[in-house]
Amino acid sequence: MSLRPQLVRTWRSDALGITTSAFTWHDLARIWQTPGEGEAFFERQLAQTADEQAGAFELFGVPHDEAVALASRVDQTMADCILALYRSAVDVGREWAPAFCDIPAPGLALVATQDPFGSVAITTAAAEQAGARTATLHGAGHWWMLQQPVAAAAVLEEFWAEP
Repeated sequence: MSLRPQLVRTWRSDALGITTSAFTWHDLARIWQTPGEGEAFFERQLAQTADEQAGAFELFGVPHDEAVALASRVDQTMADCILALYRSAVDVGREWAPAFCDIPAPGLALVATQDPFGSVAITTAAAEQAGARTATLHGAGHWWMLQQPVAAAAVLEEFWAEP
């Protein structure tokens, strides 16, 4: 983003903590980042029924109907994309942090207080470092957009409405 900041009107992140040196990847990410282990993980996942996969999504806070819909779309292409993404971002704190300090456009860090994959303190510190505002979604987790869609939309619309 910072290579052509004139193209960015605003930016928003729900994972801004990844741009700090204090960030460490969660257990699932470390599995996905490990050749062989990531493939084995998804082989097991893809062997499960959609209902079994939906149950796993529900454990992370995805509402039932959305978990079923999401699970029905998990396939090898998605698995390959997840593995490629996480393997491209092993050292994000060191590699990405400088870019988030150079964006002149207003930024917003969404902080979901119940996200098991993030840290409120690290995200808040990263927002301060990047010069971004924070908006807290109390009681929401990693899947905040499905758990609190009305509240999240209101926060985003308020942010985008600012001059």
